Amino acid sequence: MPAFQIKDIPAVYRRARQLQAEGQLQEACALYQDIVALRPQTAEAHFEIGRITHSTGDYGTALKALEQARRQRPREPAVLMERAQVLSDWGRIDAAIDAHRELQRVVPGAVGPHVEIGLLEQRAGRQDRAEEAFRAALELKPGDGELYRLRMTAHRTSPGDPLIDEMRALHGSGQTRGASRASLCFALARALEQAGAEPGEVWRYLEEANALTRARAPYDRAAREAEDAAHIAATESFAPGNTAAPDGFRPIFVTGMPRAGTTLVEQMLASHGQVTGGGEMAVTGQVVRRVLSGQLAPQGFAPALETAMRRKLEFGRVVADKSLQTYRHIGPLAALLPDAPVFVVHRDPRDQLFSIFRQVFREGRHRYAYDLGDLVHAFAAYRRMIDHWRERVPGAFVELDYQQFVAAPEAGARRIIGAAGLAWEDGVMEFHKSARDVRTLSAAQVREPVHDRSIGAWKPYAAQLAPMLEALEAEGLLPG
Repeated sequence: MPAFQIKDIPAVYRRARQLQAEGQLQEACALYQDIVALRPQTAEAHFEIGRITHSTGDYGTALKALEQARRQRPREPAVLMERAQVLSDWGRIDAAIDAHRELQRVVPGAVGPHVEIGLLEQRAGRQDRAEEAFRAALELKPGDGELYRLRMTAHRTSPGDPLIDEMRALHGSGQTRGASRASLCFALARALEQAGAEPGEVWRYLEEANALTRARAPYDRAAREAEDAAHIAATESFAPGNTAAPDGFRPIFVTGMPRAGTTLVEQMLASHGQVTGGGEMAVTGQVVRRVLSGQLAPQGFAPALETAMRRKLEFGRVVADKSLQTYRHIGPLAALLPDAPVFVVHRDPRDQLFSIFRQVFREGRHRYAYDLGDLVHAFAAYRRMIDHWRERVPGAFVELDYQQFVAAPEAGARRIIGAAGLAWEDGVMEFHKSARDVRTLSAAQVREPVHDRSIGAWKPYAAQLAPMLEALEAEGLLPG
């Protein structure tokens, strides 16, 4: 039992909040657990346990704690929102939608639940329902550029679509500023391109969108170079000795820069009967860094990685992780999990970088995405890292070419399945029929059969992309 009495709970709770604010999450969580052990109806402590365990990826514990808080405070928006987000992050799409609808009933005028429902419907491949949710959000908050951008991720325009005129009028009114205006410009560029507008008109909005976004969070080229150099230096003398994955645990890694085709490769793997697709699990780098810093013994890497992955996802023996940053850890992975297949997906940089330039990423991530020169700098840094691992750990990863894959998809799929150590299954080619949760900018594309529509998409914009093309040529990065 806790070493304090019920009368001490307010002081203990304040101490736990202080520890939580200082980042001492384990210590804070222990105090909250002592509080609920002594007084189970303390909703605030259950809520904070839920928040902490949610942030660490322990979704099962988080959901149990938040259910306790919800029983005590059934109409508390913060509790309902956190619970819905845990369900969403855990991949329980329909349950998460129901949770957001519950929040809508408590706060009927809130925009957020409509947006979250739209994003969840997209992950499930239900585009019509997604657009309905985004439209409802816009009705509650008209003139919001971000809501137009989200709606355009689910809406397909044609010439004369009134939505284009609506967005043009809002843009011309000058009512939008900053991030909202940038989002509106991204939405207009997408809508106009779909409707067949001239590249120059599309580019006008795309250029403004990227300039506004970059101004809010610029990319630091020197910092990127220093970070890469430090990372490589930290791995130079790494010699872990004997390591082995636990019986019954076999991860497959798919990695590369954004818009390379990693989602397509992972979706094919996940369509195999023995493989569970994990999406971007974002835990491998954390565990690798613990080993490199000496916080975790190399022999503890595989068990720690399995624990972190299973907190995020239920899977059998084989799980596919398509975290983009995994390419940075190929060397350590070759030593720590030598039998784990690693796939690096390459794409024509002209198509890939142009595709990145047309996207919006989570704030603070991929800051290089919003400037043509920054894009080339980041791509060159990525290729140098791959070249480094190719030299230092030859044979440790399989390189896939997106263009070749699209030209001969079954041959490419058979190569992937074979390299992953799996027996061929015809269902792999039916990947686009999967109803699994897909959390990616490519969610709509992977629900279609393999196609080549995106190959050469940069060509109509060659004049506008000239600075990028020249920089790629100067770096020796254009395909031969």
